[in-house]
Amino acid sequence: GMTRRLRNWQEAVSVCKVEIEPIPKGEKLEPWLSCMGRELPKRGIEI
Repeated sequence: GMTRRLRNWQEAVSVCKVEIEPIPKGEKLEPWLSCMGRELPKRGIEI
């Protein structure tokens, strides 16, 4: 249900935070959106 969906969302957020960490502030939005667009479907969340 909703708890599983939120847990899956948070897993994607955690992966993407690590991935974009080395990118300079102000340049993170596009890589963040790209990462979330890739990671959410892997977890069954449509965007």
